[in-house]
Amino acid sequence: MTEEELVNRLKSLDAEAFQGLYKKYSGALFGVICRILEDDEISERVLVDVFVKFQYDIVNYDVSRGRLFTWLVNIARDFSIHFKKMVAEKLSDYPENPVVAKEINFSIDRSPAAELLSGIKPMHYLTIYLMYSKGYSYTEIAEELNLPAEAIKLRIRTAVLDLRDFYAKTEQSATQIKHFNE
Repeated sequence: MTEEELVNRLKSLDAEAFQGLYKKYSGALFGVICRILEDDEISERVLVDVFVKFQYDIVNYDVSRGRLFTWLVNIARDFSIHFKKMVAEKLSDYPENPVVAKEINFSIDRSPAAELLSGIKPMHYLTIYLMYSKGYSYTEIAEELNLPAEAIKLRIRTAVLDLRDFYAKTEQSATQIKHFNE
């Protein structure tokens, strides 16, 4: 299949074409993202956001202006740089997350909300903070962070699952310590 045929299938939202594209390029794009963000877990999540953004932007792609892979790399690079800057800027406007405070040289906030959210990734912290502390809807968060609404829904779901796992482990550890001390 030629690149032009692939692009036409992608523009028609062919699920198999997207799966093939992901299999073919996700490793290389992950490397680009990881070099910028310097964190494998965050890079994996940003990679998903990059493909979501790509899915929305594919209608604007013009085969005559360059190769598809080059366009994807530019989306991944620009998205990652923007993400890194946005996180630093946004976190300076909101209470600091103890998990990321050390990385971006903020003082550690010991508020109950910050402690409760210490079990989630930095990219999810801001989403959850805006949702619960500021009362934003997922569409308002998407506008604030300049991301697709579907990406915000995914972040919210992932953050809730991460928090559930974090507190299950914390509770299990507390129970083990209690039984050890008895």
